Amino acid sequence: MKLRPALTVLGLSIALVGPAPSFVAPSLDAAFAGNGNGNGGGNGGGNGGGNGGERGGEKGGKGEKAGNAGGKKGGEKAAARGAKAETRTARAETKAAKANHGAIASELKGLNASHASATAMANASPNSRVGRIAAYRDAALATAGAATAAEAAAAAAELAAAEAATATGAVTDAQGAVDAAQKAVDDAVAAGATQEEVDALNQDLADAQADLTAAQQAETDAKAAAAAAQAEADAAAQAAADAQATEDEALSVAADGRQLSPEALAELRGNLGL
Repeated sequence: MKLRPALTVLGLSIALVGPAPSFVAPSLDAAFAGNGNGNGGGNGGGNGGGNGGERGGEKGGKGEKAGNAGGKKGGEKAAARGAKAETRTARAETKAAKANHGAIASELKGLNASHASATAMANASPNSRVGRIAAYRDAALATAGAATAAEAAAAAAELAAAEAATATGAVTDAQGAVDAAQKAVDDAVAAGATQEEVDALNQDLADAQADLTAAQQAETDAKAAAAAAQAEADAAAQAAADAQATEDEALSVAADGRQLSPEALAELRGNLGL
């Protein structure tokens, strides 16, 4: 038969070439499984990442709130510490002030009677403690009044002196005008001016001389006023000095001859409204 030789050749060819590679077509289930894995992974990853980011944002917001809360508490604590420090400082200052006030009161001794009322001082015996303190108060008031008067007199004397100086300057200017008018007359005569021209220039000279005379009188009056003002200023200054001496003596009598510290004296004067 012709078929056998053909089969024999085919067998030999297969034997020489070897077994043909097998190819298995993927099944529909495997394909669907692959799609399932892809979709599942994609959706799962996407949802997981989104949810994770949302939770991270929430945690970040909570962290920010916690930070703000911590900062607020820290600021409140710092403010509280500052307030406590100020309170301690105020207490220390109050304590020191009380201690200082006690020391001043101890130094004043009998002068603490300066707290007496105005009525008590007005009715006190001159030789009593309150009476001597009242005398010091009156002397101190007199000193203040004398000092004010002395300042005003000194200012008036200064103004008068300035006015006298101005008057002297006016005399200088008037003398310059007279000299100029006299030169004009001399020049006109030398140049052979008419009598009418010379008469006019002589009238200018006469007017300048009149102005000079008035300026000189004003200067004299201003200098006299300045001298009087200075005398008044000197008298006022002496009165202020005398008033101060009287005050010092009154203080010595009231304090039994003791020298007060500046702080104690300030306390005494404050009690008396000085």
